[in-house]
Amino acid sequence: MEKKVALLLVCLLMIACVFGACDQTTEDTTQTEESETTVSTTEATTETATETATEEGYVFAFVEAAVHPYYAPFPDAVETAAEDFGIPVPTIQAPSDFVQEDQNTILDAIIAQGVDGLAMQPSDAVAANEKISEIVAMGIPVVGFGGAPAEPTDMTFCLATDVAQSAYEGTIALIDAMGGSGNVVHLAGQLGDVNTVARMEAVEQACDEYPDVTLLQTITDVDETEAAQNAINNLLASSEDEVDGIIATGYNQSVAVATTFTQRQENRIKSIGCDTDDVVLQAIRDGYMTGTMSQNPWGQAYLCTYALKLFADGYTWADDDVFFVNSGFYLLSQDNVDNATELAAAATEELIASFEGYFVAP
Repeated sequence: MEKKVALLLVCLLMIACVFGACDQTTEDTTQTEESETTVSTTEATTETATETATEEGYVFAFVEAAVHPYYAPFPDAVETAAEDFGIPVPTIQAPSDFVQEDQNTILDAIIAQGVDGLAMQPSDAVAANEKISEIVAMGIPVVGFGGAPAEPTDMTFCLATDVAQSAYEGTIALIDAMGGSGNVVHLAGQLGDVNTVARMEAVEQACDEYPDVTLLQTITDVDETEAAQNAINNLLASSEDEVDGIIATGYNQSVAVATTFTQRQENRIKSIGCDTDDVVLQAIRDGYMTGTMSQNPWGQAYLCTYALKLFADGYTWADDDVFFVNSGFYLLSQDNVDNATELAAAATEELIASFEGYFVAP
C-alpha cells in the first residue's frame, strides 16, 4: 500500500489544485455543451492499464448525480486507481441534471451492458433507493460518493464530505472574521438535495450560538452559474448595507461570490466559500474572500474504485453499522491557501491508510 500512497502523492502534486476544477470556474464553457444533452459521458482510458488488466470481473462504472464541476477530478482519479490496481478504467456517466429518472435510465443501460460494480451519487436521495435495491438484488455491489441516499439503504457505504460539520465550521470561521456579530446570508443549493438540508441546519446552528449574529436570509436553488450570479447581484443590490457575512455552501455560489467581490474589490463583507476553484483561491489570496471549505472528490473517486476492486476479489464490508465514511475537509484561508496541494495529499493519504480497515478479507 506504501507504493500506492507514494504514487498517489506524485499524482496529486502534478495535478496541483485539481480540486479547483467541485465542481472549473464556470459551467458555461466545458459544461454547457454537455448540459444540452440528456447524458454526459466521460470514458477515461489508460493504455497501460487496459493492456495488462483482465476485463472479466473488473468492469466498473461511476454514475454522478448530474453534470457538475465537482466531479472534474474524477477521470484522473479513476485512471490513477486503474493503473495502481491493474484493472480496466471505469466509465463515468451523468444525467444532465438532478433528475432520478434520467439517472435510472443510465443505470439500466450500464447493467444491460454488464457491470461488476457501481459507484454512484443519487440524483435524488430518496427516490434513488428503489433502483439501488434493485441493482444490489442482482448481486452487483453499489457504493456511494459525494452525497448519500436516505437511510435505510442497500448501498454498502458512502464516501463523502461531512457536509454538516464542514458548513458548521465554515460558518464559525465566518463569524470569527466578522468579529462575532452581524448579519449572515447563506447561499445554499437545491432544497431537494439532502446535502443542502444538512448544510442549512448546520449554518443555522452556528448562527444561533452567537447572540449578536442574525441569519438574515437563506437563498436556495442557486446551484447553476447564472442563478448563483443573479443571487449575489440581487442580494447586494437590495441589502448590501445590511449584510456583514456570506457563507456559500456550493461550488458555483462560491465562484459567484469570488467573481463579484473581486470585481468590486469588496473586503468589508466577509465570505466563506466551498471547494477550490482558481477564482475562489485567488480571491482569498487578494483578500476579497475570507476562506473556503475544501473537499476531497479526487480521493472519493480513487477509493471507490479501490473498494469495487476489493469486492470483486471477494472482500466484504466489515461492519454493516458503518455506512458513512468522511472523506475529509479543511478550511483554506490566506494563511494556507498556497499549500492547498499538500493539504489535499495529506488528507487523502490519511484516508487511504485507514480505508482497508473497513473490509474483511475472503
